Amino acid sequence: MPLAHVVTFTFSPDLPAGTLSTLADRLDELSAACPGIESYRHGPDQRDRPGNADYAVTAVFENEDAFTAYLTSPDHRRIVTELIGPHLVAKSSVQFPIPLG
Repeated sequence: MPLAHVVTFTFSPDLPAGTLSTLADRLDELSAACPGIESYRHGPDQRDRPGNADYAVTAVFENEDAFTAYLTSPDHRRIVTELIGPHLVAKSSVQFPIPLG
């Protein structure tokens, strides 16, 4: 059964310039290299509403195994360690099954 993954990130105000652009490039590379991804979208908040997170990722995986492979991939771990973790103030995520049919 397909599995949806949604995650939002709020970063510290002193996030270095260019970090979100680098994050976007690395996420594009990651999603292209991981099998089992049915859709993958990400981007910075439009700043239309106060209190929103700074960045979001939404993905649909073929199944739980594809999601686990994505999460545990060295490239994913590197992105989290190098680009997200050092600047992270808050994170929220949810995964939910998508019934077929």
